[in-house]
Amino acid sequence: MKKLSLKNAAVMGGSLLLLQLMSTSVVAQSSYRIIDRWKNTYMCDTGANVAYQSAATGTHCQWQIIDVSGYKTFRNLATSDYLHIENLTGRAQAAGGDSSWWSAQWTLETIDSNYSWIRNRWQSAQYLHVENQTGFVQSGSIDKNWWSTQWRFELVNGTTSSSSVASSAPASSKPASSVAPSSVPASSRPVSSVAPSSVPASSTPTSSSSSSASATISYQAEDNFYSGGVTNAGTYLQNFVTQGARTIVAVNTNSAGNYSVSLRYANGTGSDKTLSVYVNGLKTLTTTLAATGGNTTWANKAETLALRAGFNSISYQYDAGNTGGVNIDSVAVAGGVAMVARGATLAYQTYEAEAVTTNGQVSAYGTTFPSVESESSGRKFVALNSTGQYVQWTASKAANSLVVRYNMPEAANGGGTNNTLSLYVNGTKVRTLNLSSHFAWTYGGYPFNNDNPSGGGGHHFYDDSQFTGLNIPAGAIVKLQRDATDTAAFYKIDFVELEQIAAAYTMPANFVSITSQGAVANDAGDDTQAIINTINYAKQTGMGVWIPAGTFNINARINDVNNVQIRGAGMWHTRLQGSNGQGGFYANGSKVTITDMTIASDSYYRDNGGHTAAIEGNFGTGSLVQDIWVEHMKVGVWLSPGTDGLLITNGRIRNTWADGVNFHAGVRNSTISHFNVRNNGDDSFAMWSQPGSINVNNSFRFNTAQMSILANTYAIYGGQDNKVLDSIGADTVRASAGIAISTRGDFPGGTAPFTGTTEVKRNTLNRTGGWEPNWNTSFGGLWIYADGQSINAPIVIDNLAINNSLYEAMLFSYGQQLTNLSVNNVQINGAGTYGLNFNGMTGSGTFSNVTVTGTGSAALQNPNNQFTIVRGSGNSGW
Repeated sequence: MKKLSLKNAAVMGGSLLLLQLMSTSVVAQSSYRIIDRWKNTYMCDTGANVAYQSAATGTHCQWQIIDVSGYKTFRNLATSDYLHIENLTGRAQAAGGDSSWWSAQWTLETIDSNYSWIRNRWQSAQYLHVENQTGFVQSGSIDKNWWSTQWRFELVNGTTSSSSVASSAPASSKPASSVAPSSVPASSRPVSSVAPSSVPASSTPTSSSSSSASATISYQAEDNFYSGGVTNAGTYLQNFVTQGARTIVAVNTNSAGNYSVSLRYANGTGSDKTLSVYVNGLKTLTTTLAATGGNTTWANKAETLALRAGFNSISYQYDAGNTGGVNIDSVAVAGGVAMVARGATLAYQTYEAEAVTTNGQVSAYGTTFPSVESESSGRKFVALNSTGQYVQWTASKAANSLVVRYNMPEAANGGGTNNTLSLYVNGTKVRTLNLSSHFAWTYGGYPFNNDNPSGGGGHHFYDDSQFTGLNIPAGAIVKLQRDATDTAAFYKIDFVELEQIAAAYTMPANFVSITSQGAVANDAGDDTQAIINTINYAKQTGMGVWIPAGTFNINARINDVNNVQIRGAGMWHTRLQGSNGQGGFYANGSKVTITDMTIASDSYYRDNGGHTAAIEGNFGTGSLVQDIWVEHMKVGVWLSPGTDGLLITNGRIRNTWADGVNFHAGVRNSTISHFNVRNNGDDSFAMWSQPGSINVNNSFRFNTAQMSILANTYAIYGGQDNKVLDSIGADTVRASAGIAISTRGDFPGGTAPFTGTTEVKRNTLNRTGGWEPNWNTSFGGLWIYADGQSINAPIVIDNLAINNSLYEAMLFSYGQQLTNLSVNNVQINGAGTYGLNFNGMTGSGTFSNVTVTGTGSAALQNPNNQFTIVRGSGNSGW
């Protein structure tokens, strides 16, 4: 058999010839290391996704290249998985691939004798790249001149390399300064800062072969939410033995319809057992689970369930009348779609203005506060300053709704201005968009409760506007253009989001509508009392509360929410609109479900004492909040002591004046997941424990936090066994870290110490950290801050990518002792100052597989070795 070898190709007539492999067969010992040009890192199979690593240790960084129908497939030597993009997560995937899928087939386009581009057959505009330095190989539309898109192949025979890896960049000139290897690049996300959650039509040529539409996706119960006494046995869930025991599993689909859903369970009791099945919080049926012969002898019980397009929750729960007593391993959906591996699984696609076609002015990359650049996604925007200027993009999927994130001028005395911008689809004007800066711009010092420009220090520049009723086909050219009738002094466009939204949901059985108590949609009247009356009636009769499509006005917070289910027609269709900074729901008991609505108010500055949160209070046990959208409130979610086992899942919290989410003092066993939280005036996600009232065993998991204007994207302030997992934080602005682990003492009432084990695992931080002008100091991408008390309880940091931090990538401070610290599998890719900075800290920690590249100052700052660093294996660059 021939040895696999590369054949030269040339650029002829301006066209790229395909790089060919001389043999269509594969020699067992022949494989390639695939190395990116920019960072000299290796493409490696790390499980569900393909990562890049600075060292190619083991066969998981070796790939066999196999011809299929004139295209190349890449099969990992260690796992036999094929590199693919079937689920369109924005990352190259490995697990679950099939060489017959077009998503696993690639064209190699030759650049020169050393480098090639790798282009997907199915999504022919998408190339593999490492531009955003997320820790994973990405796939998307991108400027091919950038070195982050260019790859070379190192042939390996057994363990012997046939060619050396270059230790420096080739002699050819660098393309653009934003991608020079020594610089920290600006964001260049061509499609999305948040991975799209729903997958387009299958990449396979015919539906009968292994397509997404026909695949069965298994969702592990132990990786999802559980409460009510259920415990994790390691590979399954157990202790469904008392009423209230439940697991809620997040699943994903391409389209709405009836799906075969199979529960893998074990029943060792010797008799049939029953559980209630809920879909998106609504009880659907009672399932009977036959005996299997043992507590770990597994069987499958299939049901047909009606699921929505995109995100769904499926719950198996021990209710009154059930018998429980089973163990649960997983839930499988025939035709399901995998959730994204990191960050929130969301329904829309995001298009960065600076990464698409425009004749407007693309801003410079900027992080200095206050500036519009510093509050922009990726630190850039596009300005439309004159008539005829536009920004346009190609819609990757069909859409009927649009969100625009923009900055417009302020009025002379505050309050904002109103104007228009024109929307075109395929060259035809389809809508005049009404925009306003009323909810942007704030002034003065903390807490920034001044809307008058005379206060100085203007910031909080952006707001969003939403538009529905559009018809945007997949592949359409969508354009925002400044026409002669659009007369604002400037329009600064950060990004747009496109989404295909479903029709409004209808009222389920055994619900009562608020219109029965006098509420009227889309009028000027107040509906507060009608909603309160409907809730009281529903609790008395055992019914649920239905809020139909439309806008309903409320002039106060809805209090005394307990033992009731409140549902809307969908977050795009049902809107509770508060006034005078009021609105939202306040819970004071268990078994609360709130789903499918937008909760908004009219707050245009921060009022800590007077304004309300969208979701607040003590939710007791057995509660669920799902599919909510929060806008222009003081706070999105503020939980109180007594909340135990609450799941908040799948939603959006945007443009709040204080925290996005705060689990405050005494919250237990609760999780928020699959939320996008952005443009908040304080922490995006915070857990704050106070002395005598601590948070225990809570999780922030699978979330995406962006553009926190003040403070951190994620923060854990004291408490026991709390976690930040599988999440993304990006573009923090002021006095901010990406993830803060802190005993900060200047909060009212103080912060409790840490106990148990605090976990930070499988997260990505992009362009985080910030400057605190009141302290005249910087905060790191990851910041562990022992303030006024030592931190001696275990802290575990594992599998963390820290990319392009504004200052330190990891900061440990200040003046206290830190022990029982474990740091493993951390990739630091660019930092404005230090890779690791131990500022006034004593104690010790273990560091393994920590790599540091691209720091502005030294990789390590540890004066007089006052902090004891125990070095494990795999560290490099520091």
